[in-house]
Amino acid sequence: MEKAEILTNIGILLAGLFAGMIAYFGKRPPEKPGPKDTVVAGLGIEFGNRLQVDQAIAELKRIADSLAIIADRKQATTEAKLDRILEELDEAEEREREKANQVSRPARAPRSRKPRQ
Repeated sequence: MEKAEILTNIGILLAGLFAGMIAYFGKRPPEKPGPKDTVVAGLGIEFGNRLQVDQAIAELKRIADSLAIIADRKQATTEAKLDRILEELDEAEEREREKANQVSRPARAPRSRKPRQ
């Protein structure tokens, strides 16, 4: 190997080391995570984007109305079930009253047994 080749290889080696050191130490620290309200920022709440905000509000109102309708239906079915149960209880009480009011034969006295001898 000649002197020129050795110097060239050493130069390439040193250039690689310097480039590696610059890349390694030149890194910036990782960025901190964004704010926790990224969903709100994702909706586009900024000064120039009112249309998107208005659309989001309209959709949220529709969702709220749908949930209110579903809740009303569930409440109506629950009230209907409770009414049916109350009617069944009233009918059962009426049957019990009728059974109690019916005249039954008087129970006869039990026979006495003679003791065995």
